[in-house]
Amino acid sequence: MTTEKAIEYWKARYENTKYFDDVHCDASELREHKEYVEALKETITELEKQVPKKVLNLMLNADGKTTKVFKGICPCCQCIVTNEYCSRCGQALDWSDSDD
Repeated sequence: MTTEKAIEYWKARYENTKYFDDVHCDASELREHKEYVEALKETITELEKQVPKKVLNLMLNADGKTTKVFKGICPCCQCIVTNEYCSRCGQALDWSDSDD
């Protein structure tokens, strides 16, 4: 299973949480459901960080070609980055020249 498919899977589970019948449950079941929803949110957030996002502020030459740079800006937290993952938020980064 790809990361994208896993994200879709857990987002579908998260969407199903709105149909929880909290009227006919006790406090323990309600607490457990809330913990489940929080765990789903966290899982989705962490999986989304594994999908590389384009680094911001890559310099362009006059001819429109990207100049290779060694620093960029994380598209999620705007931290200065130099590696394949942001050291602040953990986002996977895409340093490629293409817009694909």
